[in-house]
Amino acid sequence: MSKTLKINLIMLGVAVLILAGLLYTSPMFKATAQTSPSRALSGYAWSDAVGWISFSNTGSSANYGVSMSDTGYLFGYAWSDTIGWIKFGGLSDFPTSDGTASQNAQISSSKLIGWARACAGTASGDCSSMTSRKDGWDGWISLGGNAVVACTASSYEYSSWSPSVCPASGQQTRTLLNTPNCEGGVSPILNQSCTVPVGTMTTYITGSNSQGVAFDGTNMWISNYSGSVTKITPSGTITTYTGVAGNPLDIAFDGTNMWTANSSVNSVTKITPSGTMTTYTGTGSGPRRIAFDGTNMWTANMSDNSVTKITPSGTMTTYTGTGSIPAGIAFDGINMWIANSADDSVTKITPSGTMTTYTGTGSKPWDIAFDGTNMWTVNQKGNSVTKITPSGTMTTYPGRSSPVSIAFDGTNMWTANSSVNSVTKITPSGTMTLYYGTGRSPAGIAFDGTNMWTANYSGKSVTKIVAK
Repeated sequence: MSKTLKINLIMLGVAVLILAGLLYTSPMFKATAQTSPSRALSGYAWSDAVGWISFSNTGSSANYGVSMSDTGYLFGYAWSDTIGWIKFGGLSDFPTSDGTASQNAQISSSKLIGWARACAGTASGDCSSMTSRKDGWDGWISLGGNAVVACTASSYEYSSWSPSVCPASGQQTRTLLNTPNCEGGVSPILNQSCTVPVGTMTTYITGSNSQGVAFDGTNMWISNYSGSVTKITPSGTITTYTGVAGNPLDIAFDGTNMWTANSSVNSVTKITPSGTMTTYTGTGSGPRRIAFDGTNMWTANMSDNSVTKITPSGTMTTYTGTGSIPAGIAFDGINMWIANSADDSVTKITPSGTMTTYTGTGSKPWDIAFDGTNMWTVNQKGNSVTKITPSGTMTTYPGRSSPVSIAFDGTNMWTANSSVNSVTKITPSGTMTLYYGTGRSPAGIAFDGTNMWTANYSGKSVTKIVAK
């Protein structure tokens, strides 16, 4: 069944300029020029599901916008940091299931009616083809008939305030060209206090095929398949350090330094906060993931069904006998746990290397994380997660979206879903909420105390997702 998104536009700040035949462009799209008079919209709409939606930008990085024809129809492109480009006008084959008028977006009788469409919901991902994706989300956005009240008729400013009254004198909605945010708890409109919705996303381009992600207490660090690591500050400043050998697939923090698991050369690399690197060779074959036990690093080695313990000085001990193709590794405070992708099992390893394997996870467990009591695997082929108690009792919760990595936010588990550019929040009872809009092909996920971060392999980027 296709999924539509019901947008409740709590605030639609639109300063409408009377422009004839206006043409807006973005780096990706061009809106159809209107032969009838049109008015350019500016400002932001707010949705509890999506967050801020920008209706115009005349900055140097991207020039885009939405205009209104003299009959009230909207056309052009808006932008959402959560779901990307949103197309207004020129749409057809509207959904008919929820009572929304089957038409293009229009302001009619002081209400916003009809449909818009997120381009990420199309098969092409960019609205060059309007065929729907095949994973159940089609990008259609119901505008819901929300009231639009004219507040300053002389300048065509509009707002759907609740209650439906205009703002006080001197507090009219402003045109804002920068990325809207609520950092510091301040709304970009009227400087009112606000809360960023869970699931709101910001993506930063790294320029490398990002694979693993870890937090050092201040910054996020990314392992890049091409042989480098990238540090990202809380403000989004990016520094890349080259020189990691052998396709680092994962990264972990030891309290001072970062460590990568280098899959193609059977080694690990220690990276100091300043980027100085030391590589230690001799892990088991094909180290896929890496985790810290409070003293030592451990790698899960996919090619020879083993784990390797690495001391701070680089001394290695390899233990064989895990389940088949260990793909994930995590620490429970005492023992290491391995997710074995080829035989749907987990293996518990004591500090001395004694192993106990428990079978029965969902299909193809690809990563594992600890919630303070239980282990959780993310099951790529089974589109599910499995909770494993300390004694090995398992409960599997079905989901979807090809999850490949998992992390804990202090309350809930989160998965990175590679095939549909999204994350899923899973409550302790297994209830799931899906959020779309990460960079392409998220391969790793980690928590920074407030936000989740995904490392996006095909998108060569990282995405910050508000988690709390």
